[in-house]
Amino acid sequence: MGYFLSSAFNSETAAVAFAPILNLPLSLLGGYMINLQSIKGQFPQALLEWLQYISPVRYCFNGLMQAQWPLKVSNKHGTIVYDQSEGVNQTIGTLFTFWECAAGLLALWLFFRFMTVVSLTLQDKAYQCTDPNDERNQEMKHRQPTYGTPANDMSLGFVA
Repeated sequence: MGYFLSSAFNSETAAVAFAPILNLPLSLLGGYMINLQSIKGQFPQALLEWLQYISPVRYCFNGLMQAQWPLKVSNKHGTIVYDQSEGVNQTIGTLFTFWECAAGLLALWLFFRFMTVVSLTLQDKAYQCTDPNDERNQEMKHRQPTYGTPANDMSLGFVA
């Protein structure tokens, strides 16, 4: 998600300013701070309910809870007497299995990488609107390339 944010904005200041605006709702709706089952279907939360599916926090938290709560008490014959893991995971609201969480994180990683490529493609010079009053890098536009000159060859370590 960081690569996507840094590629979506032209300045570092704008990316740093927008990151908390995106990360805070994703963190809140990840299930770590709020039980998602308790807010499901209620009016104001129902508008933002879809955000939980693009939250990496949700998949990380669910996966960690599934890995931490496989508490099964067995008797000496190996028969499961009490399964605490299902009760804890139902109370907390973690409904995905560990491998579903891993697949969700992989899908989010691929999605944000794809969006980074799309963002960088759209910011190509052919698609950008340039400001005629922009004075940055003007000296670079008027310099001629110096490929193949002896000074350039010596700086690369070649001997003429």
